[in-house]
Amino acid sequence: MQDIIFSTNWNHKLSCKVFSTVRLSNHNRYKLNEVYNIIEKRNASTEVRFQAQIIHIMSMMLKEIPEWLCYLDTGYGSTDFYNIVKKIYKNSNIDINTCLFDVLLLKVV
Repeated sequence: MQDIIFSTNWNHKLSCKVFSTVRLSNHNRYKLNEVYNIIEKRNASTEVRFQAQIIHIMSMMLKEIPEWLCYLDTGYGSTDFYNIVKKIYKNSNIDINTCLFDVLLLKVV
């Protein structure tokens, strides 16, 4: 079983039965109906919080993600959301303005 790691519990989403996450698109890694270990990284340790199943995947460019989803996912509007994503992927060789992101909807199992 693969892991999905959260370095920040944005908008306290990991306390919900259904939650979203936005990740760089990877159709080999994120698959509909698959179950993943949800891990919250805290300081130097990691902790498996629970398992969750992907119940919906929607791929889109960052600029296409609607503001309501930015608020729901992180608690911030689209401008701050964009800056958060930019910071997360700052050390990668991707252009976040042109690549696809997967909006994943997960349900705790």
